[in-house]
Order: sequence, then structure tokens, then C-alpha cells
Amino acid sequence: MAVTGTSRLSLLFIAALAGSHHACAGADGELHFVRGVSPELLSRYQPNSDHTFQCLDGSKVIPYSRVNDDYCDCPDGSDEPGTPACNNGKFYCRNEGHLPAVIDSRRVNDGVCDDRCCDGSDEWNSGIFCPDRCAAFDEAYQKELAKKRRVELAGGKIRQEYIARARSLSQERSEEIAKVEAKLAEVSKEIGELEKRQAALEERERRQFEEMDSEKERQLKAVREGALPAMTKLRQHLFEVDTGLRDDVHLLVRLLNGVKTDHNPEYNDPAVAEAVEAYDAVVIKHSDLEAEALREWTNDELATQQREDSERHKLDVKDYNSCSKAISDLQANIDRSESDLSELERILGDLSANYNRNYHDSVVKGAAQEYAKYLQRKEVRNSAESWLAELESAEQWRREFEEAAEEIGRISAQFANAGSAGSDDAEDKGNWAGKVLRSVWKRVTHGEEDELKSVRDRLIKANRDKSETEAEVTRLKQDLEAVAGQDQMFLALKGECMSKDLGQYTYEICWLGQATQIENQGGNRHSLGTFVGFNEGGGEGPGYFTHLYKNGAYCWNGPSRSIMVTLECGEVNEIISVVEPSKCEYNARILSPAACPLPAERAKAGPVDGPGNSGETLPTSQSAMLTGEQLGDTNPHDEL
Repeated sequence: MAVTGTSRLSLLFIAALAGSHHACAGADGELHFVRGVSPELLSRYQPNSDHTFQCLDGSKVIPYSRVNDDYCDCPDGSDEPGTPACNNGKFYCRNEGHLPAVIDSRRVNDGVCDDRCCDGSDEWNSGIFCPDRCAAFDEAYQKELAKKRRVELAGGKIRQEYIARARSLSQERSEEIAKVEAKLAEVSKEIGELEKRQAALEERERRQFEEMDSEKERQLKAVREGALPAMTKLRQHLFEVDTGLRDDVHLLVRLLNGVKTDHNPEYNDPAVAEAVEAYDAVVIKHSDLEAEALREWTNDELATQQREDSERHKLDVKDYNSCSKAISDLQANIDRSESDLSELERILGDLSANYNRNYHDSVVKGAAQEYAKYLQRKEVRNSAESWLAELESAEQWRREFEEAAEEIGRISAQFANAGSAGSDDAEDKGNWAGKVLRSVWKRVTHGEEDELKSVRDRLIKANRDKSETEAEVTRLKQDLEAVAGQDQMFLALKGECMSKDLGQYTYEICWLGQATQIENQGGNRHSLGTFVGFNEGGGEGPGYFTHLYKNGAYCWNGPSRSIMVTLECGEVNEIISVVEPSKCEYNARILSPAACPLPAERAKAGPVDGPGNSGETLPTSQSAMLTGEQLGDTNPHDEL
């Protein structure tokens, strides 16, 4: 009811005010009734000596006469508890015989009998009559309260069973943890002992193999030192042969290069053309051949080359491996030079035999003459007795070198394969070194080596057992830590699952495990997450009745699925509803005895005083259901 003009009080409201005992306290100090004000706030609505009223939020002080004058003065609406003037005001319904209630003051005198004001006091000046329905409401309320009490009593007993079973399981887990930890200590001790034994055996094995290596090196050194004098001579011989062959190759290259560049092309001699073509083929095959042959060495360069050769020779005569490599390299150079020389001799031989002597080409004729002299020198050199004697000696040096190499290979193989030499080989009979080798190896393979292998195998197994045991201890402790609080009650439920067909999907929730969404068409399963803990509030009480499941299957273009499960008291474990308030984030309600109060908790709570109360209250949702749908009053409010 709005006020217009300068008038602040309607005549109708003055009459209502007078009939509501609004003005002041009695002579005995008793607080007088003020419409719409709860008993808890009534003292703040009594007139003071200044006849003023302070808004409950402290924002203003107004004349007391403006309280319930149907005009909103206070920002918090507290000056109009009994009228609809303020949209944010509150109206108190006494509801004698039932539970008091508070409604928005904008619903006062709106022409609708509000269910929450079952005494009809909200329509005191709307012109309609609202009968007092509090007795009927309280009767239905008491029935639901009795039903709730029966469910809580039954659920509380089951919860006690959960707790007892959980304590037993917890004790079993604790004992199991103690056993596993004792096993872990034993395994750790065994590992320490095995590691010590392994270290001792490995040290002994190391010393034994050092003895074998020492014997091996002794034998190899004797062979190398014995062969080195012959190898040194062979190396020097090969060096001289290599040098001579390279000189011959370079000579023939220069002869053919001169024919190629300086012959008279006007003669058009086929033999010359064939020689040049064959020479080019050789040069292409060995790109550095011509450059080396035509290179003009300075005295300094020759001196440097000789000095380097001398240094290499000094090193080679002292070291078997270096000398062996030098022999191999020189032999490879000789093989190449002989191949090149053979090809060049063939080319020059054909040219000398077939060139046209009638052309009188001086370059070609000169090359043929020089080639003939080269052949004469070569014949003389190769037939000289000194050269033949040196070749014979070289063959002996080579045999000694090859025999040494074979012996070194045999010794190396003997030591490398010593483990498989189970019996006395004929070649070792009378061989002191072989006997030493077998003696050492038998100690290794037939005794300590077998033990060392056994220790290593046992150590691998022990470490594996230790890792598995540590993982088992961690898992068992985490299982207990995950259900800490609430007497570890949920340990009794761990692993049990509930499912509910809700139309398009069936939902499956396993206590402290997995939550799954199953498509009823097709059967595809989507993980809604794994239990990660209770609500973030933690602590005893309601926090343990909200379970969080996270890190489920990823949504397309969205987050990973998760679900928050809220428990309510019930006689059985049952999924009631599942909703998806945000994409891939689900909320589920579950009835469970685990959420029911224990008898001790009910006794500690005590009765709630008030008419019609039995010491207990229903949840808000149940109370609203009783005063609305169950009682058949569904009249809407006009302003809603």
C-alpha cells in the first residue's frame, strides 16, 4: 500500500496500528507486540525516550511513528516489518502450534495466503480471510519428522555397524602395515648384507682378472719384443720398396703427361691417341697421382719430408703396434703403386711398340727411349744378387711378423675364451702360462664367479621385493589416510558400488573409487573421475559427506570430467539424482546410512523448544514440500 502527497499515515493503517498494540511497553516493562517482528528482535522495536527508531543496519535514525507506516525509510527495509512497503523487508509469522517462519515482507497483504504463514497473519489487511492451517501443517510435519526419525535411527545403527567394521578393517590394515614394514626391514637388511658380499666378491674378481690381464700382457709383451727386430727390418725394406715404386710411377706419369701435352697433333697418330686416352683414365681414377708426380719439391720441403720419415721410423722401431700399422700402411701403398705401375707400363709399352716412326715426333720418340732405359734399369736392379738376397730376408722377416701376429691372436683368444675352456687343451700341456690361466679361471668360474652371479641375482630380486614392499606400504597407508576422520567409516564401504538408471545414462559410483557414466544406447563408458578426497573444508562433520571425484575422461573442447557427491541420511546406499550444472562437471545426491546421525549425536543435539516441536527439524527442502505440495496449496504470488 503506497502513500502519496504529504500524508505519511493512512487512516486505515492508523486503525491497524491501534489494534496491534504497537506503541509502547507496559508499566511492568513487558515488551509489546509489533507486527512482523520476531521475538529475538522485538526489544529493538520498543520506543525510546526520544521516540526514535534506528534502522537495524545502523544507517539511519527515524521518528518512531514511521515504523510500519507503509512507507520505506530504512535502506535495509527494517522499518516496515509488518507492511509490504519495502522490497527487502522481512515479516515474521508466529504460526502458533507449528514452526515460526520469516517471509519477504513484499508478500504481506498481497492477496495470497502464504503457506509459510500458516496462521494467516501475512494477510492481515488485504481484505481476504486466511484460515489458520498450522494444526494441519504440524500434523503432516510430525509425520514426516517421525519418518525422518525412523530413518535416522535405522541409518544410525547401520552407520554404527560401518564404524565397527571400519575399525576392525583399520586394525587389520594397521597390523598388515606393521607386517609389511617388518618385511621391508628384513629385505633392507638382506640388501645391505648382499651388497657387502657383492662388493667383496667383485673386489676379489677384480684382483683375479688383474692377475689374468697381467699374465696376458706378459705373454703378449714377450711375443711383441721377440718379433720387433724382424718387423723393424721388414718395415725398412717396405719403406725402400715403396719409395722406389713411387719414383717409378712418377717417372712414367711424367713421360705420359709429356706425350699428352707436347706431342704433335698434326700427325694424328692412333697409337698416341690411345696412349693419351688410357693415361687420362688412370689419372681420373687416381686424382692425386698426376699432381704428386708433377710436383716440384723445394729443398726445404724435401728436408721436412725426410725429417718426418725419420721420426716415424724412430717410433716404429720401439713400438710393436706402431710398427705393425706402418707395415700394413706401406704394404697398402706398395700394392697401389704396383697396380698403377703395371697400368702405366702397359700404356707406354703399347705406345713404344705401335707409334708411327715415320712421323718423326720427337716427344713421342723421346718418351719411348726413356721408357726403354727405365726397363733396362729395372731389369738390372731386380736381377742383382743383393736385391735377391734382401727379398729372401724380407720373406723371413714377414714370416716372423705373421707368426707373431698369429701368436698374439691366439693368446688374446685364449684369455677371451678362458671361461669356456673347461678341460686341459693339448696345446696347453706343458705350457706354464696356460696352466696359470686355467688355475685362475677355475677359481673364478667354479667358485666365486658362481657365487657372485648368485649374489647379484639375489640382490636384483631383493631390490625388486623392496620396491614392491615400499609400494605396498604406501598404498596401505594412503588407504587409511584417504578415509581419515569420521571414525574411518568409509573404509567399510570402500570398493562397493551403486548404480542408477536416469534415462539417457546409467551412473555408477564406487565408494572411494571410480565414478562412471554409461550410455544406455551403445554402452559407452565415460570416467567421471577417481576419488581424490572429501570437500575442501575438511574437518569433522558435513565435510566428510561431500566426496570429490576428479580427473575423469576429457570432454570434447572442455575440461576433464568430475563429480561432487553429496550424502544425505538414508537407510540404504542409493543414488537419488545426478545433474550437470556446468559442462562436464556433475553433482550427485546419494542417500546413505553413512550420513545419518549416531544415537550419541542425536542425544547431544537435544530437543528444540517450541509448540508442536519434537526436538528435531526437517531439511528445508522437506519442510517446503510439506507446506506446499503435500498440503495442496499452490496459489502463486502475484508479484512472482
